[in-house]
Amino acid sequence: MADIDINWFDFQQQNYIASAGLPGSVLPFFLTYNTCEGQSDGTTESPCFAGAYHSVTGPRLNQPYLNSPWEGFVPDLFILSHELGETTGDPFTFNNSPCLADPNMETGDPVQPFGLKVPFAGITYHLEDLVFYDWFAGPYPAPTSVNQRFTFLGSYAYPCSYTPSLPGHK
Repeated sequence: MADIDINWFDFQQQNYIASAGLPGSVLPFFLTYNTCEGQSDGTTESPCFAGAYHSVTGPRLNQPYLNSPWEGFVPDLFILSHELGETTGDPFTFNNSPCLADPNMETGDPVQPFGLKVPFAGITYHLEDLVFYDWFAGPYPAPTSVNQRFTFLGSYAYPCSYTPSLPGHK
């Protein structure tokens, strides 16, 4: 697995976006393979701590983008679905939530252990569960979410809580 400096790599991505003249209506994402980012102090590299991330760039911080591996330490689309969900849920990365368990509206972080398998065209893809807005906002039951769930899979029973749903009660 390649372990590269996250600051250098992010700088390269931002330069590419600027040089390509992409409009804010386009969501660029950088797909890597078997890559993880750490930080360098100029002499040593810290261990890998980010397999992917999303951010914004541009003169008015109006260009969201994301970086994700296709494969490596997790199967196929798992991390990409995580980052894509977080980017579309909070594209400019400045929304805060009232939920102390996740104050940054990161829709994938609360459900990293949960995923689903999606068979398509003879291949089984792996996607991460994601929390809905109601998980952050706190109403119970979830009034605006699909089937009044707090996640796609119904992984959590309560808002802003890591209390798992009981089997059969999702």
